[in-house]
This record gives sequence, structure tokens and C-alpha cells, in this order.
Amino acid sequence: AGAAGATLLVPMPLPDLAAGAAEVFAGTVLATETFEGPPPRRLLLTDVTFGNLVVLKGGLPDPTVTRRFAGGRLGRRRLVVEGVPEFAVGDRVLLFGAPGRNEFCDTLGFEQGCYRAGPEAGTGRAIAADARERPVYGFDRGFPLLVPPAPGAAPLSFAALLDHVRGLLPEAPR
Repeated sequence: AGAAGATLLVPMPLPDLAAGAAEVFAGTVLATETFEGPPPRRLLLTDVTFGNLVVLKGGLPDPTVTRRFAGGRLGRRRLVVEGVPEFAVGDRVLLFGAPGRNEFCDTLGFEQGCYRAGPEAGTGRAIAADARERPVYGFDRGFPLLVPPAPGAAPLSFAALLDHVRGLLPEAPR
């Protein structure tokens, strides 16, 4: 076991994420590669490669993009950095990218800059979820609603989330 630390996240509403991100894209995780960073810390880092990109903001000219996140598993070592999203091959995500802005996480606002597409129980419909896989039912003052606002309310579809973000980015491709 190693030393523990803390991550303090300043709450960021969706419009601030959209405005502040250098890039906004939906993509599917094609590969992950965990390695040991340079001394003296030798922090575990994971490069995540995304493909099947839908670019909403920024210039991503290649069909894939790789972004770096602190944490991962390498042999018997495992590092979890609170607030840094974790990824598995096949995950479909929406990222508000800020590559190089922070040494621990290439998304703006850490996990706040990551939304997931997950299957809705019973229907299999692709719904929007936050980085911790909690369904998103909408937004209130830019913050995700993680509980149904009314009995029987359905979570947002992942496609509706993308449309909502497009509406925040007037320069976004349609």
C-alpha cells in the first residue's frame, strides 16, 4: 500500500465544460495501455485510444485519438485516482477534453468531463450516464440530474445528450 492523497473537484456545469474544453467528442474505447511514469513518483498512467469519433468541438484530424489518465493496473500494482475516470475496451463515452492541462487527467473537470453510454435496464437503449455509470435524467442549471425528476421518468438517451451538448456549441458540426 502506498500513500493516500485527495482530489478536490470544483463543480462545473455542462455549459462551462463545453466552453472550457479544447475538444468535445464521443468515441469508443479501442485500447488501453498502462505503464509506469518517470521517477521519482513512478505513477501508473493509462493511455486510452478512442475511435468511432463524433467530433463536436476541436480539431481531431485522425480517425483515432489517444488521451492519458492517471491510474490503472500493471502487474500486481493498481492505482485508483479519485475523480479520474476509468475506461474499458468497448466503452462509448462523451469527453470534454483538456489534453495536457492537468498531469492526472486529460478531461476538463476530471470525471465531470466524462459521460458514458450505457444500456437501459430492460430495453437495452443507449442511455446517458455520468462517469460513475449513474443514469442522467436531464440537467438543472447545467448539472446532471442523477435521480428521476418524476415517477417513471426515463434517463436521457446518449443521442439526446449529444444533441444537448451540440446546442451549447454553436460552432459544432451538425
